[in-house]
Parts: sequence; structure tokens; C-alpha cells
Amino acid sequence: TTFIKKEWERNFKKNKNKYHYFNINYASCAHLVLDILKKDFNYKPSKNILNLVKLSGNLNRLLTIPWYYYNKGDYNTAKNEYEKLLNINPNWIEVILNLGVMYEKMNMLDRAEECYKKVISINQHNVDAYYNLGVVYWHKNDWKNVVKYFSKVIELNPSHEHAKRFLIEAKNRLK
Repeated sequence: TTFIKKEWERNFKKNKNKYHYFNINYASCAHLVLDILKKDFNYKPSKNILNLVKLSGNLNRLLTIPWYYYNKGDYNTAKNEYEKLLNINPNWIEVILNLGVMYEKMNMLDRAEECYKKVISINQHNVDAYYNLGVVYWHKNDWKNVVKYFSKVIELNPSHEHAKRFLIEAKNRLK
């Protein structure tokens, strides 16, 4: 069936007491349903559910779940959801990159570094992985590697302004 936002809003506003946590700003019906299931039934998507979605051909829709938690600032739950997605495809580049970001947010820099290096081993031309790896080394004050990885970003994408700026600063700190 087609999701009609106005109809959902009307129904949930009528049942405000039952669904006291309804928020008309939910990004999609899926987020609302997921949140209700989590709060009312302590639901966590199982491997079978993830495989079912995989068979339906809607893999990219799965990314909305961890992004939902990321946007709420719940990095640990977002990280757990990304880890579950790797059960579907352990080489899913977008998931590995985003998992690395979650590790960075949680100050787990060694784990973030592993994620970005894995992406590079899968795709040696992934600018985001090199850039994020440079950021990890920046946080570690490893200026030699910062220069190495931001230089690679610029080699792959000469118009990458952030990398250019940070490369200059890293070279100054390396002296």
C-alpha cells in the first residue's frame, strides 16, 4: 500500500495517548514503525529479516536504519546496525565507510582505521576512504600519514578543497 503522510499524521494524532512518542518529523514510515517496535517490543532486526530485505532487492533502504540512529546521536546503535548489515555483504563499501565514521564518533580510532583500509583494499580509488583515513591520522597526530593520505586524495580528486587545506596544515606540523 502507498504511504500517505497526512493519513498517518491524522491517525496518530487521534491516538496521541497510545502513541505518545509519535513525531510527525519521522523521515519515513519505516522509521516510525521501527521506533514503535523497538520501544513496545524491544525489537532488533534479525539476520533473517535482513536476508529477506536482501532478496527483495532493496538493500539501500537498509541504510536508513543506521542513519536514523546516527541522526539521533545514538552512535552505538548505529554502529551495531551497520555491523549487522555486514552480515549481508562483508564488502559493502558504503556500510564499511559509515561504520568507520561511527567508530570515529565513538573515539575508536583503530577500528575506524581498519574500516577505511578495508575499503581501500576493495576499491583503491575510493576518495572518501583515503580522506577519512587522513582524518583518523590527524586525530592521532600522525602527520606523516596525514600527508600521505591527503596527498592521495588530491591525486584522485585534484579539486578536493578540504584535503588541500588540511594537507598544507599537516605539512607545517610535520616540520
